[in-house]
Amino acid sequence: MPHISATQRALACFDVLALIFGDNVWIPHEDTASKPKSLRMSDLISAALVCRAWRTPALRFVWRDLPSSLPLWNLFTPPDIRLYTHGDLSSGVLDKIISSQLWTSARCSERFSWYSGHIRTLRVNHAQDVQFFRTVLEKIDSVPILPSLKTLWWSPRPVSDQSLLPLFRMSLRNIFLNYSKDFKVEASTLHAIVSRLREHSPALDSICIDAVLSTDDPTLCTVADTIASFRNISRIRITDSVSLSSFYALVANPCLADIEIGVSRDKPTKAHDLVTAPGLRRMVISGRGRCLTKLFSSIRTPRLQHANITAWDRSASVAPDYVSCISAFAAALNQEVLEWVHLELGCSSEPATDDVIQLIKLIEPLLPCGQLKHFYLACHIINIATIDDEFERLSMSWPALEYLHVDIVDFTYDPGEDPEMEAAPTLAVLFYLWHHCPRLLELSLPYLGLCEWMASWLQVTSLRETVGDNPSTHPLAVLRIAMPEATYGEPSYCIEMNDEALSICARYLTTMFPVLDVDRCRPLDAESVELCAWAQVFRYMLASS
Repeated sequence: MPHISATQRALACFDVLALIFGDNVWIPHEDTASKPKSLRMSDLISAALVCRAWRTPALRFVWRDLPSSLPLWNLFTPPDIRLYTHGDLSSGVLDKIISSQLWTSARCSERFSWYSGHIRTLRVNHAQDVQFFRTVLEKIDSVPILPSLKTLWWSPRPVSDQSLLPLFRMSLRNIFLNYSKDFKVEASTLHAIVSRLREHSPALDSICIDAVLSTDDPTLCTVADTIASFRNISRIRITDSVSLSSFYALVANPCLADIEIGVSRDKPTKAHDLVTAPGLRRMVISGRGRCLTKLFSSIRTPRLQHANITAWDRSASVAPDYVSCISAFAAALNQEVLEWVHLELGCSSEPATDDVIQLIKLIEPLLPCGQLKHFYLACHIINIATIDDEFERLSMSWPALEYLHVDIVDFTYDPGEDPEMEAAPTLAVLFYLWHHCPRLLELSLPYLGLCEWMASWLQVTSLRETVGDNPSTHPLAVLRIAMPEATYGEPSYCIEMNDEALSICARYLTTMFPVLDVDRCRPLDAESVELCAWAQVFRYMLASS
């Protein structure tokens, strides 16, 4: 009897092989950044041909994630037909497959039952995919269809299609409905799908609906109430807007941890009691400023860590009050828990007034959030102004910052004046952030004043006084500086600095931020302003590195 080593015995064990294949197989659409995967589907197919011991565990992962129904079609095709793309499944070929009626064969039914039993994720994105399940569900009733399905990606065509409802089973945990943007989806259609899910897949964990909805349909509130009733639902994504009443019903579910949604006012406007979202950790929300202000005033999110807010007003006949919106948001959260904030504020047309908002007034309600690691602010067609002292307060309030992006047009800078006049803010902003935010990795700022007289000032102000006796170890790797809006396409306002001034500014930056990746540092919109002072500084740093 031949000797069998311990390694050979281990590699013949089903559980060991399942762990090896399962931990290393690469699956399309899966995020593998944290743990790269080395095995491709072709590798698994090759492994299945090695020996009998490897066949079952390898094929188990080959069939685990199906990008389409084509592999299932091939189980019922005559020997002279093989399908590789959806283009191969022409009407003539389809008629030939259906007329062959191979699903009546006991052998084919057994093969279908064995292979389909391994499917955990299925994508139904083509008409041929839907045709397969219509055919199979009509012809096969002796074996269960996809009994272990956990994740279903479905693009109903037409939008009223409900042919895949029989696939909803107790095992289903995630469903993604991707409708065509060319048609509105009636709430009654969604209600039928959600009701079927509630009945046959009560343990659903996440639901994503990518569709243009008929938001005026009162049935939509019933759809939201049904989704909110799932006892284990933890993630909801709806790309269109729902009413405030529907939003409150969704976030009140104690298991809900992640929601992406748009909101609109109730019609008619209703008064709402204070609603607590006990489990909500991540919120991506969009709507008009006043609607969001009302929403934040009516909810409490004690565990919210990640917030992405887009407040956009189409008409500027009444100036949007985004200060009140941010204040209401800050009052709704636990300031010791929030770590990630992404704010996009703006209008579709010019503001009705020329009022200028100070940056500090806009973000002041969020300054007590001392654990903040990521802060992104972009303001469109809103007059924002700022000065150095405001960035000093910001940096002192958020010492844990790792990412900072402030995209505003600084209206305190007037290029019609002497271009060598001090602009606000200035280089002092970089010092404040270097001094108070020791974990900062990536930084994008509005225009910082930079000219030759500032370089002379830096030469007088010793770099040793800036960083002290010990070399700086600050981890900042990326620095981007925006230009004032008035300079776009106007190189006459850009300052040509001499080599000595460029050298002083470059040394100032590299002394404070020794690991700065110069290849990734550039002025925002530098393509339009090739002669801007910051572009010259970064080019000098790149040439000197």
